[in-house]
Amino acid sequence: MSDALAVARAMHVLHNGVCVPDYEKLLEIAYHRFLWKIPSHDLLIIDVGAHEGRHVDHFARFAGTSGRVIAFEPLPDFALGLRARFRQPNVEVREIALGEQPGVTNFQHNRGIPGESGLKQRKSHVPVSFEPVRVTVDTLDRQSADLQRLSYIKLDIEGGEIDCLRGGRETIMRLRPFISVEYGAPGYSVYGHTSLTLLNTASGLNYLISDLFGNVIETEAEWLSICDLSYWDYFLVPAERIDDWKECFA
Repeated sequence: MSDALAVARAMHVLHNGVCVPDYEKLLEIAYHRFLWKIPSHDLLIIDVGAHEGRHVDHFARFAGTSGRVIAFEPLPDFALGLRARFRQPNVEVREIALGEQPGVTNFQHNRGIPGESGLKQRKSHVPVSFEPVRVTVDTLDRQSADLQRLSYIKLDIEGGEIDCLRGGRETIMRLRPFISVEYGAPGYSVYGHTSLTLLNTASGLNYLISDLFGNVIETEAEWLSICDLSYWDYFLVPAERIDDWKECFA
């Protein structure tokens, strides 16, 4: 059994009788492993789906006064809150949703669970009500056209991750950042994707998938055994940087 599958099965056991791990905290621990190695003046982080700014808070501290953070949050109230909270000039909040094509559309605001809001109504385990909010949609490529470096993309947009990756292909191929992505069936299925869509998308970008603990998924069969077993958070790692990635978790 692979290390990645062993971890996924252990997490599955936790979910079914012990406790649900704090995956946002596990994500924080994982990106701390590589962000601290990057000099702040070289650091540029993009947070897609910034919400209330839990991760922006960490990113801003890594950036200090010389790095840069760009946070995308399409819901006006949350974008306003982010601007009020992060006033430093090198933290920029853009009130925009990222997708595969630019335009204007309805964003489905989940009033009961705002963190599950997105461009489509994702499936939920509890009754919820959605309020459509008109938002601007752009692509990662258009928003990043002037960037000369990109350290990390945190991507958590309730099923819209594949569209964002497709709309950012040129940027990703040019700048080769580490990328974290939430990928669970309640989100990706409403966009018409399957578990294999992420694997194929990553492969097309010459990226590999890793779990939160640095274990790289080696085969399609391994990925199919892990995806949706217990958790939804993964990293996409440039194939040419895989040794650096493993060193971060050694």
